[in-house]
Amino acid sequence: MIPIPTGVRVWLATGHTDMRCGFPSLALRVQEVLKRDAMGGGLFCFRGKRGDLLKVIWHDGQGACLFVSAHFTAQAARAAGRGVAWRRGPAGSSERLD
Repeated sequence: MIPIPTGVRVWLATGHTDMRCGFPSLALRVQEVLKRDAMGGGLFCFRGKRGDLLKVIWHDGQGACLFVSAHFTAQAARAAGRGVAWRRGPAGSSERLD
């Protein structure tokens, strides 16, 4: 497991994202649409249109990471007790989790 330092901010990109994108395309989306620094150490989470795919990008100061969860669904998360409510917002908006 990759340790994530305490205090790292997690950003959820609302709406759906083209899941064919890799780290460079997602980082560009973070910079241009969300107006955030993709290399600033935050975790940026993107959801596929069907809701069954989640991609997370993170730059830990040494290198870029792209995490993919291919079986993520909101229903499965609730069943596991995680209570992830993926609200739909306007395209290009983001939410910070504290």
